[in-house]
Amino acid sequence: MPDVKEVFDAIDAKLKIARRGAAEMKNPSTFQAGLWNAALFGRSVTFTLQNLRGKVDGFDAWYEKKQEEMRADTVMSYFVEARNMIEKSVAEPTWASASLNANIADLFKAAGPPPPGAKTLFVGDQFGGSGWQIQLPDGSTEKYYVDFPKGMVKTSVLLGPKAPKGGDAHYLVNEYLTKLEALTAEARAKFNH
Repeated sequence: MPDVKEVFDAIDAKLKIARRGAAEMKNPSTFQAGLWNAALFGRSVTFTLQNLRGKVDGFDAWYEKKQEEMRADTVMSYFVEARNMIEKSVAEPTWASASLNANIADLFKAAGPPPPGAKTLFVGDQFGGSGWQIQLPDGSTEKYYVDFPKGMVKTSVLLGPKAPKGGDAHYLVNEYLTKLEALTAEARAKFNH
């Protein structure tokens, strides 16, 4: 059985992985893995925190109140559902909105020469990326992401229709992890570790 220090060390490790996931969301090619890591490892923080039960005085009373607060918090409760959807569903949890501040000719020019096998130019996929859809020799397709000049293409990645506060994925993940870090800091201060 882990001691109190080991519980907090495990929580810190999971928070670090979750934050790494949030950072990976900035790149469309790693967005999905980043979101999944942020949601899954973020949620595991609360599971790991419950390992303090029976190890520190007053944990159950404190944590019961925290559980009520988390259930009432739209961001915290959303990520419980998001984690369940990631683990159990085949549905895509994201989509993107995009706006162009350029004409099509300028967009093609800024995208640069098409890579071999390029079929179409796309803007604002479900991970917030833009670039070329390319056909591989075996007939399958893959995306080749392009960084357009700042201001030319603006994308926002949104979480599912039940997501609170407008659904912006980056904002919500950051808020979720910030709340988990605050919960951990409060537990550490209360239980002297």
